Amino acid sequence: MSIDVVKQMYDAFEEGDFPRMLSLVSEDCQWDHRGPPGVPIGQLYVGPDGVGEFFETFTETQETLEFDPREFFGHGDRVVVLGHHRFRVKETGKEWASDFAMTWTVKDGKVTHWRPIHDMSAEAEAYRP
Repeated sequence: MSIDVVKQMYDAFEEGDFPRMLSLVSEDCQWDHRGPPGVPIGQLYVGPDGVGEFFETFTETQETLEFDPREFFGHGDRVVVLGHHRFRVKETGKEWASDFAMTWTVKDGKVTHWRPIHDMSAEAEAYRP
């Protein structure tokens, strides 16, 4: 069940359907993209409004070139997704890519926590002029 919600999130992301994504986020969701300084999306966001802010800033600053979630693992309310992604920072034109693991917690059909694990130093470097 939890994997289905995460797959819905990925489908909505790939379709650019952010309202659908936000409908799958709990009111107290912690969307955690904290990492090195210099990345405009590098902070903790809370709830649908915070997640909406994340995606607004993300789409303003980065272009998705490749997004490939490959393997899904679930146990209870926890899901881990392994894959690969590649982006271009719009301001600098620099590309960055990384394999990723994304951790999700889903309760009562809503995402309550998300955290990516990827090469955050490559992402930060792409923002540097």
